[in-house]
Amino acid sequence: MATSPAPTAPPCQKLFISYAREDTDWLEKFLPYFKPAERSGALDIWWDRRIPSGADWGPILDKEIGDATAALVLVSVNLLNSNFILERELPAIHEQRRTRNLQLYWIPVTVVGEEVLQTLGLFGINAATPCEPSKPLADMEDRERELAIVAVCNQVLRDLKSGRVGRLSQEKRDDILGGALARLREKVELAADAPIAYGDFSIVSRGQMQGRDVAIKVLAESPFREHNSEFEERVKKALSLDDACFLKLRHCELGEEHQILVSDYTDAPTLAQYLARTGKPFPPSWVTRLIQRLALAIQEYHRHGLRYGLLASHNVFYDEHASPEPILRLQAIAISSHLSQSDDTPGRFPRDAAEATYLVPEQYEGKPYTELSDQYGIGLIALEMLEGRPPVTVTRLADLEEKRRFYEDPEQFAGSWKRDQSRLRSVIFRMLQKDPSQRFTQLADVHQALAHLEPADVVLAKKSYSRVCAGKTEFYAAFYQQFFARCPEAVAMFGNLKMEDQYAKLDAALHYLLNFADMDMTEPTALTHIALRHARLQITGKQFNDFAEALLETLRHFGEAQAVEAWERTIRPGVQYLKLRSAMAKK
Repeated sequence: MATSPAPTAPPCQKLFISYAREDTDWLEKFLPYFKPAERSGALDIWWDRRIPSGADWGPILDKEIGDATAALVLVSVNLLNSNFILERELPAIHEQRRTRNLQLYWIPVTVVGEEVLQTLGLFGINAATPCEPSKPLADMEDRERELAIVAVCNQVLRDLKSGRVGRLSQEKRDDILGGALARLREKVELAADAPIAYGDFSIVSRGQMQGRDVAIKVLAESPFREHNSEFEERVKKALSLDDACFLKLRHCELGEEHQILVSDYTDAPTLAQYLARTGKPFPPSWVTRLIQRLALAIQEYHRHGLRYGLLASHNVFYDEHASPEPILRLQAIAISSHLSQSDDTPGRFPRDAAEATYLVPEQYEGKPYTELSDQYGIGLIALEMLEGRPPVTVTRLADLEEKRRFYEDPEQFAGSWKRDQSRLRSVIFRMLQKDPSQRFTQLADVHQALAHLEPADVVLAKKSYSRVCAGKTEFYAAFYQQFFARCPEAVAMFGNLKMEDQYAKLDAALHYLLNFADMDMTEPTALTHIALRHARLQITGKQFNDFAEALLETLRHFGEAQAVEAWERTIRPGVQYLKLRSAMAKK
């Protein structure tokens, strides 16, 4: 009787690691995360320690690079000390990347400038996510560094396992991009630069269309098993989106094998990049304004019969230079977001750890994704901005249990901000209710709820005032010491005054400053009588500045450093008003 052939094991993938000997400690931080795949026989890791003693390095390295599926390069200035790496190893890697299927991942270990990257042939090639040249591993805090290394290793392993790595050579990618751009130029005025990024399914190039900077995305490989009318319908609807939060979709070509999307280009950092660069969370007042604005934008998405899908800090951009104020920006159409909520893929398992980190409860339980799921996603982004990191980062299957705990009680994952921001807390955690019926009915309600909050800075400053200022003569005595040291000419103004009475007047003035709205300029304002009194005394703009700086320094001295920025932003309109009135009185 004929027997069936024994099942064959999947082919072993080879990872070649290039590094400088001085960076061996960095190499050893990566290796443990590859060991399980190596032990299972799915991965063969190769680095120079496997060269036999006395062997001729050159032919061995050429063969190993030629056999490799992917290369991981640990980049530091130490690479410049090795002529062998510069003249043979890296050129061989670049040649294999260009001519066949070698996928290149490079990691900035220490700070390296543009000239170094050009010397290494890496300038213009994106560093492995989430790394970036301006924030190398050496400059990260321990936990941030560990998470970055885990993310890189997971990305490499995921790509190797999926078979996506090596499916397209560099030459093939160039052919696809060139053909798509030629087709596009027949219809629109377009100038394109070299590719700036390669996604799982796409090639992205920067260009100019009709005088506008654009990003040109070409789908090199379809993420769909067959023709997908749902995606095409989403693209057509997205063309009509006007909200400034969206990187407007300017043009699309959907009828050919390699579809093309042309949208506005931004060089703004993603939220993940911004948080990594600054190393601190957003102030609650910023989060309130930014999330309020984002809710309005996604509400427009819903009005067009669309759901956005995956919202993550790596696909939301923070445009701090937008006018008239900073905003969060999104692609009008994103493949990963479409796949995360498509009707064609209900209840599917997340594509990767990054997507699993931002799963909403409905996806976790295999239920349909709805407009209320988008609301939950916005709430997750808000919480990450307030905390400076995701509440739960998924890097392994066991972390999904932590996600389940988060769904049940998200407040236990929040930090100290919730103590001082009770009204903002109530909005955020209503958005993060596990049961969709307990969330806001629609995003317009979220926008309204945030619009009616007292500014978070004001809340924080007022609570700080209650802790250290109200009725505390020692605080006001310390303030005047600071003020007189900065403004000696003011000492004479207080020579005949009883300071205890002056403390009470200053306490009242702080009340007015904390409650002065910058839009409240119609006379009389809460500060009018104070402004007139100071005008008679001919107080100068410099003296008002000395007052504000002395107040902030005294707050630091009394342990309120965490509230100083909120104080500064809260009292700024009132101080500016007092300076303006004083200047007007002199004319």
